[in-house]
Amino acid sequence: MDLVYIFEGKTPEFIFVVGNSGFRSVSTLKDFLGGLPAGSELTWAPGCKRMGGEPLLSSESEMNNFRKFLEERGIKFTLVPSG
Repeated sequence: MDLVYIFEGKTPEFIFVVGNSGFRSVSTLKDFLGGLPAGSELTWAPGCKRMGGEPLLSSESEMNNFRKFLEERGIKFTLVPSG
């Protein structure tokens, strides 16, 4: 999974990308991931540079809810720490 920044407006837009599919919100990302079979794996290495306001990365509770969502569906999530 990647988080892509789009700089075409006054404020950056964030798009989650999984394979060749893009998602503008955590909600639509979850809709997609929820359809994956149990045993699927999702790896995310977001790096250490932040602009602020990035979905999931800017909220510990949002990240915890995302992890729980994946765990309940049997999807292994690996967040590669930056540094």
